[in-house]
Amino acid sequence: PIDREPIRWLPTIPAPDSPSQLTPIRPREVRDALKQKRPTSAPGEDGVLNGHLRHFSSTHRFLATLFSKTLLESREPWEGWANSVITLIHKAGETSDPVNFRPIALTFNIGKLFHQILSNRISDFLIAKSFIDKTTQKAFLSKINGCQDHNLILREVLNHSRANKKTVHVTWFDLEDAFGSISHDYIPIALRRMHIPEEII
Repeated sequence: PIDREPIRWLPTIPAPDSPSQLTPIRPREVRDALKQKRPTSAPGEDGVLNGHLRHFSSTHRFLATLFSKTLLESREPWEGWANSVITLIHKAGETSDPVNFRPIALTFNIGKLFHQILSNRISDFLIAKSFIDKTTQKAFLSKINGCQDHNLILREVLNHSRANKKTVHVTWFDLEDAFGSISHDYIPIALRRMHIPEEII
């Protein structure tokens, strides 16, 4: 069983008044999610590209219906969405050394699209309820270039210190494997704490 002691200090978050994200998925949401994706992103075994899904507008209504039934009727997503093909990508160095490759898992773009829509809904909900503060949280939010924002702020701090002949101390923290270093069993705990519906969890 998961040890909840390390997270007991987290304050309780009151449940929001408004209903959750369990509303039918609209074709517009499908279109908006497809705009966030590269048209030529590597497909899974079915070979369907995001560009195919984006340009055939008749599929938007069909996919919205499929995704809504999957979400609202608490159906298990089609098992094919969980299947992937592992491909090695060369990073740098000698191609004879396996260390110079990184594996990526290619899954069906239709499944990724469904999860992108859920991710957008969760992000919008967390921001609207002030569970996420966009002034400090930059990563993993759509339409926010976190690296660019932070670099611009850092440049302004350095320019200000130079112009005013002040000393400035900059410290970089790199949390190695931040996502993989904690138990993934904490993810549903965090989602429930944020009042994400059980159907989505």
